[in-house]
Amino acid sequence: MQPVVRPPVRSRRRGPPPSLVGWAAAAGLMVAVAFMVGRPGQEQELLASTPPPTAPPPLEIVFGTALDPDTNVAIQRTNRFRAGDPFAYSVTLPTAPGTDQILVEVVRLGEQRRVVQEPSVQRILPEPHTFAFQVRTDDLLAAWGAGEFEMRIYLNAEGSPLAIGRFTLLPPPG
Repeated sequence: MQPVVRPPVRSRRRGPPPSLVGWAAAAGLMVAVAFMVGRPGQEQELLASTPPPTAPPPLEIVFGTALDPDTNVAIQRTNRFRAGDPFAYSVTLPTAPGTDQILVEVVRLGEQRRVVQEPSVQRILPEPHTFAFQVRTDDLLAAWGAGEFEMRIYLNAEGSPLAIGRFTLLPPPG
């Protein structure tokens, strides 16, 4: 009997080799998982992780030991005040505030962060672009003590801070 010679077996599969198909499937699965994970909270109607800004960033409160008589801007700039120093601050707006009052809040910073001055009404002129105040550092030390503070100024009680600034009240010597 003669052996039967058969032609070599050829694969009838067409396309890439099996190892390439596996890698492509894995990559597709990773893209699908990344797409689902990359959309946090959409299905639960949560806020996006970085909401678009709705209000401009707060302005800077400028601190100093005097007010310029012509511009009403705080001069002799500093944010560190000792007993006996004048304490001055000012805010310059791009346009007139259009109101005759602001709210000023002061927060003590540090481990025991707390409000030391609830938002309190301060009278201003509605037309000038700059408003300013000057007080005695001794009065602030008597009311709040020494420490690091943040001042926040609001145009209304419901809004975001119009201006923010930080300052330090140093303890009296001795």
